[in-house]
Amino acid sequence: VDETAKDIIGIEVTTAHWHDSEVFPDLLAQVEGKVAQVSADGAYDTEGTHAAIAEREAKATIPPREGAVLWGNDHPRDAILAEIEAKGRAGWKEASGYHRRSIAENMIYRFKRLGDTLFSRRFERQVNEAHVRAAIINTFTYLGMPQSVRVGQVAPAA
Repeated sequence: VDETAKDIIGIEVTTAHWHDSEVFPDLLAQVEGKVAQVSADGAYDTEGTHAAIAEREAKATIPPREGAVLWGNDHPRDAILAEIEAKGRAGWKEASGYHRRSIAENMIYRFKRLGDTLFSRRFERQVNEAHVRAAIINTFTYLGMPQSVRVGQVAPAA
C-alpha cells in the first residue's frame, strides 16, 4: 500500500501453505519507482525480507521478535535492535515512523469489507478476483477519501 496515495500498489495471492515473508520479495518487485520505507509487522523479520528491502535501498521498519539477536556484519536490522535498546520499543516505533503501517492495515480492512472470502473455486480465478477487488478499492480511493476531524475541531475548507 502506498501510504501517500493510500492505494494498493502490489498484491500477492497465496494459499494457506505460504508464509507472508516467503512471497514478500515478489510483492515488493511489483512496486515501481523508488521505495523510501517498508513497514511491516514482526512476521516479516527474516533475512529474505531484509535483503529484498536492502536491494531496493529502502529503510526497513520491522520490529525484531522478542529475544532477537544481532545478525552481525553491520546489518541494518542490528541498528534497529540498538535503537530499540536505547529508546525502548515504543520510542523506536515513534522515531522510525512504524505507526504509518496502520495505513496499510486500514487498506486491508477496507479490502476485506468487500468480502472476507473469495467466491471463485479455482486458484487462478481467485487471483483475478483479488486483483479486481484491489482495483475497486483503488477506484473508491481515487473518488475521494473521507476527511477525518477530531471532535470539537473545525474542518479546514476544501
